[in-house]
Amino acid sequence: MMQRAMVQGHCRPQSRRVPVLRRFKSSFTEEPHYHPKVRALPFALSPQEAAAKIAPPPSLAPFIKLDNLTRNLRDRRLDWNSPLQFVPQNVIAIYLPSWFVDVYMDSSNVGSLNAGHRAIKPSFGMTTSQAFFPGHTMDPLCRMSMRSVGESGLISHAIPFSKDMRRQKGVDVVCMPYAMTPLSINLAATEFMADKFQIKEYMAAAYPILIPVYLAIYSFELLSGTVETYAVAEAASQEGGAVYVKNIADQINAVYEATEWSFARDFAASLPEFEVEPPNAANFLEVLSGPLRMDPANDISQEINSLLYKPTNYLRRYAQYEKSRRSGAELNFDDLRIREWTEGETKRTQEHMTARMLLRSLSKMDIIMSKSGGVDAGDMEQARTAVEDTKPAWLREWEQQQSVLGQSDTQTNK
Repeated sequence: MMQRAMVQGHCRPQSRRVPVLRRFKSSFTEEPHYHPKVRALPFALSPQEAAAKIAPPPSLAPFIKLDNLTRNLRDRRLDWNSPLQFVPQNVIAIYLPSWFVDVYMDSSNVGSLNAGHRAIKPSFGMTTSQAFFPGHTMDPLCRMSMRSVGESGLISHAIPFSKDMRRQKGVDVVCMPYAMTPLSINLAATEFMADKFQIKEYMAAAYPILIPVYLAIYSFELLSGTVETYAVAEAASQEGGAVYVKNIADQINAVYEATEWSFARDFAASLPEFEVEPPNAANFLEVLSGPLRMDPANDISQEINSLLYKPTNYLRRYAQYEKSRRSGAELNFDDLRIREWTEGETKRTQEHMTARMLLRSLSKMDIIMSKSGGVDAGDMEQARTAVEDTKPAWLREWEQQQSVLGQSDTQTNK
């Protein structure tokens, strides 16, 4: 049985559980078995320390004050200056199955741009370093990016997962299973976003990392009833990382729908779904283009960030799409593109992507400068050599596998 981590000495009486907790607890009945490639970041915070670092966001402050007022009236106290209380009823330790992905992509826009007297379809290359992609479809947790773990360098502290990591800081950790990989993103994008752009070349290396978080449940007694919310806090460092706090707009509307307190409804309606600290933590990826930085690449990254963050069914659709392409029920962690995260592994892959981006940029410049002789032939040859010299061994082997499969399909179709 999972042991619920209570914040000792500060816990409120039990009330009805919020829907996210009911869905979460009913979704996992057995511990998953992780592939040896999976690494995990140890919990650096205890439940008590994590709860202390989850500060009430500004938008919740008026309602927390109202909560305190309600309690003062109930307890017949006149302490109007009591501090804001933002104390969880319970806290659950979770390992989120996640991916950090290095991607190189060569794409073209479907729409045309007018350049002088002729219409062109602009192409663009893009790379991402340590982009974040969820390994599960548990909403809303799957829409919470933990990319800050990669940006801050904490990912370098990830170690091979072992059974003793199922219990840390004195509590049991809920280990969620992997349900999807990012390896079919190019194919899914071609199908789901064919009206926006086309992918001509795609390379990805995916690193499975379990990220430690705490799910904290809160309850507020307002004058007209009880509302509840939750927070998810990354717990891989003592300083604390990304924190997502669910706003209570829908519940505020329900509490005050029969009153004249329209200001509360208007205020609640203006809130985002989550309050995120730091604000840029919600981004799943940042595009790193080559020397010729193309605006379409930035547009695509903004669109992807928006799609993954909004309460839509894109991730579930993607998971179903990827499952339909698999030959078996289980994810294939033996795929050569799934790599165990090490600094040497990621450095080699990123060097290769940089070399490919440079070759692509030189090729584009060669076309643009064709009337004046183009790019120096020696520079072009040096760039091609760099692409081959930096190619990781796993990528060479994977390309050979794809070549054999392609020949087999051709012979089968004859």
